Amino acid sequence: MRSPHPPAEGDGPPPEDRRLYRRYPVTLPVRVVRGTETLEAGLRDISLGGAAVLPGRPDWEGRPVTLQCGCFGHPRGLAARVLRATPERMHLTFELDQEAEDALTMFLMLSAPPA
Repeated sequence: MRSPHPPAEGDGPPPEDRRLYRRYPVTLPVRVVRGTETLEAGLRDISLGGAAVLPGRPDWEGRPVTLQCGCFGHPRGLAARVLRATPERMHLTFELDQEAEDALTMFLMLSAPPA
C-alpha cells in the first residue's frame, strides 16, 4: 500500500535531470537574431536540444530567433525559440531541420572534450 504522506526531503533517490540531451559547456561569441534586431551574446552551453546565452532579452521570451556563429558550419544559423529569458541569460530550444541538426551534431562531436 502506498503511503499518503510524501517522502521527507532527503529520502529516496535524487531528482532526475529532465534534459533529453547532454549539454556541453562552451564559451563562444554568437549572435541571436530576431527579425531585424541582433543581440551580440556569449554562448555558455549547447546541446542538440538547445543552448544558453548571456545576456538575455526577456521581451523575446516565446519568440523565434536564429542563433548564429560561423563555427556551427551552417550559414543560415540555428533556428530556435526563446524558452526562458532574464536580463542576464536566455535559454533557447532548437527547432532544427535535418541539415541544421547534422551541422550541430558535427560541431558537438568536434567540440566535445575527450572521454
